[in-house]
Amino acid sequence: TPTQIPVASETATPTPDFSGVEDLFNQIRAKVAEKDWEGAIGLIRTIRDEDYTYRPVEVDDMFFLALRFGDVKKLMAGDLEGGLYYLALSEQIAPLDGEADGYRTWTRYYLIGASYWMVNWEKAVYYFAQVAPNMPFLMDSSGLTATERCRLALKGYGEALMKEEK
Repeated sequence: TPTQIPVASETATPTPDFSGVEDLFNQIRAKVAEKDWEGAIGLIRTIRDEDYTYRPVEVDDMFFLALRFGDVKKLMAGDLEGGLYYLALSEQIAPLDGEADGYRTWTRYYLIGASYWMVNWEKAVYYFAQVAPNMPFLMDSSGLTATERCRLALKGYGEALMKEEK
């Protein structure tokens, strides 16, 4: 008897249902249009958890926008570390523009100046004197703006010099 060669039968695969992720995608678009950056970031994380292959280029574009403009919102609200984190994440998607790079520089200088607060007034003055003219209203959770910190650092430095009789 002849030997029968098995033939692979094709099995039908169901058409994927993208209605859930498509709905999320449309919600993300709406959040970006409304400039609700935090809402968009949360939904982007959700869509990536559900299906990371769904329209990845468009999702990345919206993720970059949400991170890039969400960083400014965080920085102006006094969340300096959160703003820097968003800048770092957005830089992994695309290069930062000059304005974003400036935000990063001045925020770092603010944080460095704050690290010298009441420890080394001269260095605190150095950093805050650079931040204050460029981002005068930048502040951390203390509520002190760069301008106010510069003023107080100058005062502290002057008092330290007086104590040393210089």
